Amino acid sequence: MHIAGNQHVHLTPKMSLNNISVIKTFAEAGLGIVQVHDYVVEKSIKKGLQIEILPKLSTPNVPVYVYYQKHLYVQPKVRHFIILLPKNYN
Repeated sequence: MHIAGNQHVHLTPKMSLNNISVIKTFAEAGLGIVQVHDYVVEKSIKKGLQIEILPKLSTPNVPVYVYYQKHLYVQPKVRHFIILLPKNYN
């Protein structure tokens, strides 16, 4: 991970989770450092349950792929998302 300038931080995880609710609960219990979207921890930070420790941390861009069955019926909300995604994701 890169911090402002040329500083680097290397973290070796002791645990790997794939459930955002569990990740948030573990972080609130003080069981580790998490990297999640702002909206996930916004309320916890306001309540004082979590703090931001690396505000200038930047991570490399991750490509986003959308897979859907083009020839079958696509729900309007999915079609709208597919149209909006390239316009809003840079």
